[in-house]
Formats: sequence, structure tokens, C-alpha cells
Amino acid sequence: MNKKGNKSFLYTFNRIIYTAILTFLSSLVFIMEFKPANGTYLENHNETYKFLIDIYNSLRDFDVVWVLLIVFIFYFYYNVLFNSDKSKKGKVLSALVSLWFVGVTIVGKCFAIDNSLRSIYCSEAQIIKTILLSIGYFIIFYSLCISIINFRINIVKKKSQSRVGAFFDKHCIAISIISMFLAWIPLMIIYYPCVASGDTVDSLAQFFNVEDLCWSAKAINLINDNVIINKHHSVLFTMILGNVVKFGHYILSYSFGIFLFIILQVAILIAIFTFLIYYLKKIKTPTWMRVFALLFFCLSPIVSSYAIAAIKDTLGAILILFYNICLFQIIRNYDGFVKKKIFVIAFMICILLILMIKSNSMYVIITSYATLLFAFWKSRKKLKKLVMILLLPLTLFLGYDKILLPSLDITGTNIKESYSVQFMQIARLAHRNKNAISDSDKEIIDKVLDYEAISRDYTPDLSDPVKNTYRKDVTEEELDDFWKVYFKYFKKYPKVYIASFINGIYAYFFPEVGETKGIIKIDNRIGESSKFEIVNLDKFEDARYIHKALQDIFIKLPFFSFFNHVAFHDWFLILSVIYIIKKKCYKYIVPISSLIAIFLSCLISPVNGSFRYILPIVFSVPLILAIDYFCYDKREVN
Repeated sequence: MNKKGNKSFLYTFNRIIYTAILTFLSSLVFIMEFKPANGTYLENHNETYKFLIDIYNSLRDFDVVWVLLIVFIFYFYYNVLFNSDKSKKGKVLSALVSLWFVGVTIVGKCFAIDNSLRSIYCSEAQIIKTILLSIGYFIIFYSLCISIINFRINIVKKKSQSRVGAFFDKHCIAISIISMFLAWIPLMIIYYPCVASGDTVDSLAQFFNVEDLCWSAKAINLINDNVIINKHHSVLFTMILGNVVKFGHYILSYSFGIFLFIILQVAILIAIFTFLIYYLKKIKTPTWMRVFALLFFCLSPIVSSYAIAAIKDTLGAILILFYNICLFQIIRNYDGFVKKKIFVIAFMICILLILMIKSNSMYVIITSYATLLFAFWKSRKKLKKLVMILLLPLTLFLGYDKILLPSLDITGTNIKESYSVQFMQIARLAHRNKNAISDSDKEIIDKVLDYEAISRDYTPDLSDPVKNTYRKDVTEEELDDFWKVYFKYFKKYPKVYIASFINGIYAYFFPEVGETKGIIKIDNRIGESSKFEIVNLDKFEDARYIHKALQDIFIKLPFFSFFNHVAFHDWFLILSVIYIIKKKCYKYIVPISSLIAIFLSCLISPVNGSFRYILPIVFSVPLILAIDYFCYDKREVN
């Protein structure tokens, strides 16, 4: 064998050995359980023996599927890691992203077990497992990042389309409307009149002045005891929902009224989703991308469940999607956008409606619009025009919120909504370290929150049981004393406070926990025992059970399960932002900046891993994909 052949053999041999080692380490992710094993040490109490038994009990039983999986992993690594782009920047970026995902995964697994990091260090076996699984996850995430960075497609401008593609493009509006209607109409029927949450109850109770059902009014000091409408929920949403339900009640019943609202909401969703698909056609995205968008809207269980949910989050999410489409068009073709008055008017109306319907909308609009202004900061003329476009809806909203609503004796929101994180931290300390807080400090806390209740009812993933104990008559002096106590114990027990914060947000990053379904029931507070008597029809009960079973199957199917986990949508957004930065297409940050703001707001949300709070991200998935596509190859994609 000559020297050249010898070198080739050694290279291939080394490549096989390295790939085998990487495959073995990453395969541990699939065959080793992270949860601490309940070892049985009847034969011997030797520490080494106990350690080995713990490792043994953490390994899953042999399955032929693991063999096939390992072969696939070996083949993937052999062809990806050794044939990847050698650029140092790509490798460094992939390594940093992978380390972040490893940290999210390990921390998420720990908190999913016992709401703490104890599973990392509770035994020597757990420390070794943490190290091995961290290495395995890093290899997997790194190889996936490298493959994404080096992903290439041939963008060929075909002179002619297939008949199916041409037909879809010609009739995309009609096909989209009919497809979504046919996909959602069965759910509208079997869940007649709707699905609804406790917020729906409260909005209806406010509009119809039913004090017993209006929990938000009980938690605040009303400006006028005879006016229970308040800003805990969007007043505009409350009035729209209430008037439509009232109209339906005059015709037939409350149930029919809320069904009319669902029809109106579905029509709005179909209109804007169809507009997005049509817009993707106008900017010349590939046909497969538009087909994906249509299938996503038709088949995503999250989209369909919120389409028939009578809650403000659905309308807020669809408005933000339209807002993002406008931002996308502005950065692509500013002159074409501002010259058409109908576009500008629609954009301003959209901003106004977002401000009036979404509770955290001011933060979302200001943050995202700031990125838009920054994108045009070199042009004073364009900057001035964009500022004027924002000022009109912003002025109208401030007049509505600060002048009109108070003049109608409509009370503002409760201050407790701003302190979910802090209240949960002090509640965790009271719940888990019962002797940590002195009796005098307990009395100070009790003047703001019911101390006995928060120490007893603390739930790591949900702040409502803690927030609901807030005493609405608390004085500023009592609140000041509370904050002194809060910071006092923050210095003493920072780990408890940090663990509480992580416990409230980790499901937005870790896909193995958090919600996997949308809203699929009516809150029992508006059922048969209430004034409204809004219930699902008994004759469709079996159909609803079948639908829920199909959703359970959908959640566990490969690929499709991605769309049923909160964290995967967040991962998609985060990776898209990184990809935009990597491609240096910074202007495309503008149309998804509102989604970044929404994602960050989840860090102070009252519920861990809820689809309600990231619904705008879910609705915007096809738009984010289109942005990634335009960043893919700036020279060929125009």
C-alpha cells in the first residue's frame, strides 16, 4: 500500500472511531433516564456497589429501536460533522447555542422532577449522569446547529410550474378560505357554542353586571360600586363580546350569542391568515411555503382550539400577526407601503386595536416600533413619517385609556398583576422554609398577602393562588414594609428566590413540560348553574372525546409533536433570531421584534408554559419561516 493510500485508510479509520465515540455518548440521551433511580441495595451496602446499581437502574431496557437509532446517529455524524463548513465563526456560534440548549434541558429536567436543582447533585450517580447527559446533548445540539448552518438548497427559477402549484397560486384566496372553514367547522359544531376560560366568565359578568361571577371586581377597590367593569380584561373585548352575546340572547339564547361571537372571530382569523398566504405569494415565496402555511393553520390543534375560544388572547394574537406583516412590508418596500393610504390606515387601526385589546400591548408596540425607527434612523424624512403614523393611534389610545374610561367610572387593573414573580418568591420561601421567616415579618407579609394561605397553597407553576390572597385595602405604608421584608430575605435566601423564578418560566424553554393543548372546554363557572347557562351540547360528547383522543395521538407523533409544545415555538423564534444575525440581515429583526417582546414578557407571566401567552408566536410561524427564507440567500432570493 502506498503512502497516499495509507493516509486515506488512517483518516477513514480515525473518522470511524471518533464517530463511534460521539455516537455512544449521544445515544446515552435516549437510553438513560435522568430521574434519580430508586436503587435496591439488599445484597451489599458498599458505596461503589450502590453507585453502580443506581446507574444500572437508570438505563432503559434493550429495544431493537435503539439499535436502529444508533445506526442512524452514526451515519448522520459521519456525514455531517466531518463534512461541515470549517469556518471558525460557524463552529463558535454552534457551540454557544448548543451550550445554551444543554443548560435549558438539564435545568428543565431537574425542575420537572422536584421543582429544584437537587437532582443534579443528590448523589454521585446523579453527578455522573448529569455530566454524561450534558455531553450527549451537547453533541446532538452541536451537530444539528452545524447541519443547519451548512444547509443548502438550490433556488432555481423555473419557467413553468406544475399544474397543481399553478392552480393553487391562481386560486390561493378561495382555496385558503374554503380549506380553513372546512377544517374548523367540525370543531365549531361539536364544541358549540365555544370553548371558554375563567376570563370569559369575568368579561361576561362585567358586561351583564353579575357581581357574584365577577372575581376581578372583588379583588379591587372600585371607583363606583355600581360599575363593576374594570381593566383587568380589555374593556373593548368585554364590550364586543358582551354586545354580540346580548344580541344573540335576544334572538335565541346566551349560547347562540357566544356562538355568533365565535363566527365573527373565525371570520377575522380566516381573513388575516388568507391575507398572509396571499402576501407570501405576492413576495414570491416558493409554493411549498404557502402550502405549509395553509396546512399549519388548518391542522395545528393549537390554532384551531384558540380559533373557537372566546378569549381576548385570540384576537390579540391575530392583530399582532397583521401588525408584523405590515412591519415586514415596510422594511421591504417603504415607499410602496406609505404611498397607499389604505395600508397606512389599516396599520394605524391595527396598532390602536392592539393597544386596546392586549394587556401588555404598550410594551410590545413601543419595543417593536423602536426597532422600526432604528432601521430608518438615517433618513429623517422616513423617520418623521413613521413617527406620525404611530402618534395618531397612540394619542387616541391614551385619550381612551386615561380620559374616557375613568370618566365612565371604569376601574384600572390591580397592582398585584405586576408582582407575580415577587409574590411567588416570598411564597416559596414561606412554603419550603417554614422557620426562615420571623413572626414579626410574617405579620408584615400577612398585611399584604394571606401568609397562611400562600405558605399552604403555593404552586410553583401558577401564581394565581398566591396573587388571589392580595389584600385590596393594603396601604402604601404596609406595602413599603412588605418590600423591605422581601429584599431582606432576598439577601438571606437568594437561591430560593432564583429557584422560584426559574420554576415560573422554565416550561417556555424546556419542551418536556408545559401545555400541549389549547383550550378544549368551557369553564364550569358559566355552565348550567350560572346565569348564562353556556354548555357544550350533550349529543356531541362522544365526538369531543374522539377529538381529544386524536389530539393526544397528535402530541406523541414524531415531527407533529413539535407544534404541540410551547418551548418548540420559542426555540423556533430564538433560532430564527440567531439565524438572522448570523446572515447579517438585521432589518428582518423588525417584523419579529414584537414576538421577541412577547417572549420576554413570558418571564414575568403568572403561568409557566402557557400557549395563551405565546399565541402571537404560534400564529406567526409561517411568517417567521418566510423571513428565514429571505435571509437564506440574499443574492438569489429577492
